[in-house]
Amino acid sequence: MKLHITFAKSFAFASFLTEVVIAGNASTTLPVVDLGYEIYRANNFNTQGSYYNFSNIRYAAPAVGSLRFKSPQLPSTNRTAVNDGSVGRICPQASADTTQVTAELFNYLNTHNVTTSLGLASRTVAARDPRESEDCLFLDVLVPQAVFERNNSGSAVLISIYGKSSSLLQRSRLHDPEGMIHVTFNYRIGAFGFLAGPSFEKDGGTPNAGLLDQRMAIEWVRDNIHLFGGDPHRITITGESAGGGSVIHQVTAYGGLRGPVPFQRAIPQSSFWSPNSSPYEQEQLLQKYLQLLNVTSLSAARELPASLLIATNEALIHSSGANPFGPTIDGDFVPRDPRQVLFNGNYTPSVDILIGHNSQEGLFTVAPLIGQNDSVFPSVITKQFVGMAPSVLEFVLDTLYPPVYNGSLYADFVQRVALFVSDAFIACTTEYLANAYNNAIYGYVFDVAPGVHGQDIPYMNYLKSNSTSANASSSSTSSSLINEILNVNETIAFALQDYVTSFTINGVPTSSVDGLTEFPMYGSNSSVVNLNLASIIEIKAPTDNNRCKWWGTALYN
Repeated sequence: MKLHITFAKSFAFASFLTEVVIAGNASTTLPVVDLGYEIYRANNFNTQGSYYNFSNIRYAAPAVGSLRFKSPQLPSTNRTAVNDGSVGRICPQASADTTQVTAELFNYLNTHNVTTSLGLASRTVAARDPRESEDCLFLDVLVPQAVFERNNSGSAVLISIYGKSSSLLQRSRLHDPEGMIHVTFNYRIGAFGFLAGPSFEKDGGTPNAGLLDQRMAIEWVRDNIHLFGGDPHRITITGESAGGGSVIHQVTAYGGLRGPVPFQRAIPQSSFWSPNSSPYEQEQLLQKYLQLLNVTSLSAARELPASLLIATNEALIHSSGANPFGPTIDGDFVPRDPRQVLFNGNYTPSVDILIGHNSQEGLFTVAPLIGQNDSVFPSVITKQFVGMAPSVLEFVLDTLYPPVYNGSLYADFVQRVALFVSDAFIACTTEYLANAYNNAIYGYVFDVAPGVHGQDIPYMNYLKSNSTSANASSSSTSSSLINEILNVNETIAFALQDYVTSFTINGVPTSSVDGLTEFPMYGSNSSVVNLNLASIIEIKAPTDNNRCKWWGTALYN
């Protein structure tokens, strides 16, 4: 049985919270930045947040025609006009249909007395966004007015791998009166960014093009952010879910062989990535995509209209029940599974880390197994870890996740699989990074019931001046279900936002609302901060266990 692990491998570009802005028609009052290759004027000024929004800045050449499915290229020079970023672009989007499994999960939560404030509504495939385009490699720079206009040292910079949040800009002023710069960017996803396989490469395709887009955007920030008042030596990257997995891939890029990474700090949140698919699986997926396009080669696919490729990408992912596209081992940017890279010490050691995960990450993925029993567990594991040796499978089944339902680890089969998913794909990353960075990291656990994957996103986007329903708008989650979380606890929301912004600005997470004397470093006590409705306290990391230590060795390969 194939588990529907649908942890947001494709997201919308950004969440837009209602605020007052002065639009770009006031061209004489909005500032201009000369990037050398193009000239950009701020698109608007946000009067509530007092920041300029430089929108839709091109950071790479259009990935169209002969550049489809290839590495991003530097943009050409075009200085004929001042660009105000008024034409919005997003990369082609697609999502798996999880309506049925979502309903099954809620039935399970209700029958097991799991407290939840999640809402549920009927869902269908969304209409195509008119901003979708293959020519989508653009970014936004949100810069406080005070930062842009000053002439002294540069501001800290937060780069989000999908999604921008005005709440973080506002909260950052508690840690620096002038605030910080926030950058968000598009990158290719789905078939456009993550096709792979022997035939794909033979026909000139570049695997992990989406990750390479990310790297080019981060390098663009390093090279250009000083023009906006930013400090290229104070760059933090962050991401949620697959965005968090992307953060891990950026930390481990090239196995550490290309010198320092173009950032100084990293905040992976609920970081997810799949076990790297085999070349056979990659080839099967490529051929399925080409078959749906009614062509036999990648070269032929490059000649097709973009609308056909976009529609086929959507159809393939929506019908799969899970997004089949994601990072693969390519021997270059992804030399090995990041778990192995971290375990073997092949990474840049000079990055500061703040990592977080939710308390029940895996629960959101196991709805297809409700009503099943232990007999299907072996197939669940081997479908995710293709080629796992029988002896290793036996160890996972009998030692790591034994069928003992006494509540010490889990009370039923669904919880058993949920723990496996949480450990293997998300939560144990805290242990991997702690080991790699000699325990000199910071960590937290979001423990608001039920603590499912994506539940923390509305907390990160919470704005006190907005209604709860508006604050629940989100840009990075595998299901619109998470956008309907209600009753955001303000203290926890502000604490989370403080941790991210203070770490970005000063390298140490702090908050005035959490009641803690200080945020502990992981250290020899495996300390993390646990946030729930009753308290915010220091605890021993729940990932400091033999299960996570084993997953960190990557012995499943």
